[in-house]
Amino acid sequence: MPSELLSGHAVRRNPDLDVNQTEEAGSQLVGEREALADAFSDSASPQSIIGRALRIAGNVVAEGTLQLDGIIEGDVQCEALKVGEFGHVMGGIIAEDVTVDGRVGGDIRGESVTLQSHARVKGEIHHARLAIEQGALFDGRSCPSNTPTELDKRGDGGANAREREPDGQFRGSGDGMA
Repeated sequence: MPSELLSGHAVRRNPDLDVNQTEEAGSQLVGEREALADAFSDSASPQSIIGRALRIAGNVVAEGTLQLDGIIEGDVQCEALKVGEFGHVMGGIIAEDVTVDGRVGGDIRGESVTLQSHARVKGEIHHARLAIEQGALFDGRSCPSNTPTELDKRGDGGANAREREPDGQFRGSGDGMA
């Protein structure tokens, strides 16, 4: 099999391989890559991801959808929030659409709130629609509302006033869950 040097790498040519087939396969891969990029870069609804290895101490404001698999010690505000099975919010949440499969220690304000089977939520849920799957744990109060995402008279939107103790733990409204 003939070989040639290309950018310092030996390349072997396969005489049985049709050049047209190779170009066709390459074009197909490029097309698939572009379609995948378009699916993830929908400018109308950008998506942000906080992975399992990330812990944020402070409030988070995001445009579009936020996928949380890490920990946020603070309030979260976005269009849609998806708290994954390993995600944890220790603070208030304000979003149009909230899906929880992890833990939340704080009040949730959302038009549509779904607690999936692994969810552990402690706090008030202000909602227009609420769904709780079998297996989810909810310790708090359900507060149906026509305008659940609007701030209340306290002006904190259900967010929790929390202060860090010298030992690093939080005091005040909030999680209380291990």
